[in-house]
Amino acid sequence: MNFQKLIEATFQNFAFWSVLLAAIVIIGVGYFIEKKKIIASGWEKVLSRIDLVIAIPALALNSFMVDTKGIEIGEILIIILIGFVFYVPMTFLAKYFFLKSNMSRTLSLSMVVVLPAGLFFGFPILNAAFSSAQDQKVIGIITSVFQISFWIFLATAAQHFFQKPIVEKTDNLAVAHERKYKFTWNWKSIKPFISNPVLGASLIGFTLWIFQLIPGIDFVPSLADPNKYVSITRFDQYIPGFDKILKLISALAAPLAWLAIGVTIGKVVWKVALKQKIVWYAVGLKNILVPFIFFLITAFFAWIGKASGGYRITIMSYMAIMSIIASPTATALVSYAILNKREPELVSQSISFSILFSFISLPLWMVFGTSLALEMNVFLA
Repeated sequence: MNFQKLIEATFQNFAFWSVLLAAIVIIGVGYFIEKKKIIASGWEKVLSRIDLVIAIPALALNSFMVDTKGIEIGEILIIILIGFVFYVPMTFLAKYFFLKSNMSRTLSLSMVVVLPAGLFFGFPILNAAFSSAQDQKVIGIITSVFQISFWIFLATAAQHFFQKPIVEKTDNLAVAHERKYKFTWNWKSIKPFISNPVLGASLIGFTLWIFQLIPGIDFVPSLADPNKYVSITRFDQYIPGFDKILKLISALAAPLAWLAIGVTIGKVVWKVALKQKIVWYAVGLKNILVPFIFFLITAFFAWIGKASGGYRITIMSYMAIMSIIASPTATALVSYAILNKREPELVSQSISFSILFSFISLPLWMVFGTSLALEMNVFLA
C-alpha cells in the first residue's frame, strides 16, 4: 500500500464524501418534514419497523453474497475471532463509560459507542485504495466474515439492552421489586432474539457463504457468464432478479434510518441538543477511543501471528475491518430506540453528530491509523 495513494484514496475520494453528505442531507429532509409537520406525527415508527424487519435483514443477507475464494482460511478464522474478541467485552463493558448517567441512558448510549455502520462509510475509501477486481473480492470476503459478530450482537445484545426493563436508583423499593429484571434461559426469553429478522438473515447468509467451501458445490451456470460455474448457494448468481431485488431492498436500510433520525431530532431544539455534553462524550468515545482500542486488539493479534508463524494479517484486512469500526454509529440503533421509546432523542443526536464528526475522524483513522500499522511491521504489506 503506497502512502500517497492512500491519502488520495481518502481525501480526494468523491464517493466517500458523497456518502457522508447524503447522510446529512437525508437527515435534514427528515428534520424538515417533522418541523413543518408535512406528515402526521409518529411516521418514524413505521420507518423504523420497515428498516428492522425488511431492509436491514436484506442488507445482512446481501453482505454474505460473496465468493470464498481469494483469502486463506486461517486469516478468515482470525478475522472472525477478532470480531468476537472486540464485540463481546465492549458490548458489556461500554456501559461503564456512563456510570454517572441513569440506567436508560447508560444502556442506550453504550450501544451507540460500540456498534458501527461499517457497510456504508468505509467502503468508498477501500474501493478507491484497492481498485482491482480481485482486491475488491477479497475486501468483500473480509468485511462479510468480520460483520458476523456485528450482526449477531446487533440482533441480540442491542435488542436486549433497548428492551430491558429499567430499575433506576430513584425508584422506591416497591417499584424496584416490581420492575426487577433477570434474564432466564427459557423459550419465552430467547424467542424474541431467535425471531429477530436481522439475526435470522445473518445466520442464513453465513450458512450459505460457508457452504461454498464444500468440494464440488460449484456446478450451477452463472447468469452473467454461462461458462462460469458457481456454488448452488449463490442465489444472486443464477436466480433471475434475486440479486437486483436484494440490493434494492438493502439500499433502503441507511436512508430509512437517516430519515427516522431527522424526524426524531426534529422534535428537540437544536440549541439544547448542541449543549448535551453526554452526546459529545458518546461521539468522542465512538469515533476516537473505540477505534483506538480496536487498533490495539488487531495489532496484538497480528503480532502473535507474525511471532508464531501460524498466520498473517494483511494490511488490506486491517484496513477493511478498521474502516468498519471507525465508521459512525450503526443507524439501525435509532430504530430500536424509537420502537422501544428508549432515549430516541439522545440516540438520534449521537448518531447525527457521529456522522458529522466522521468527516474528520474516519479519514484520519484510515490514513494515519494505516500508516501506524505499517510502521509497526506486524501486518503483511
